[in-house]
Amino acid sequence: MSNLCKQIIFIISLCGCVSLQAQLQLNKISRTGGLSQNTVKSIIQDSNGFIWVGTYNGINKYDGYSMVHYKFLN
Repeated sequence: MSNLCKQIIFIISLCGCVSLQAQLQLNKISRTGGLSQNTVKSIIQDSNGFIWVGTYNGINKYDGYSMVHYKFLN
């Protein structure tokens, strides 16, 4: 593949990424938004789209609208 073809493919893929980024929306979630603690130790998204946030005060499940807090049992 020629160098020009590689450059064209790179530019096309870059335009696709820029287009995708324009659709993303980021929200800040803190204790006032329902997070159990402001210090986050881990974040993962499951196959259903829920965001799971691990803190020292438990695990939080975020569905895009509200937060549910699950505490550790002693």
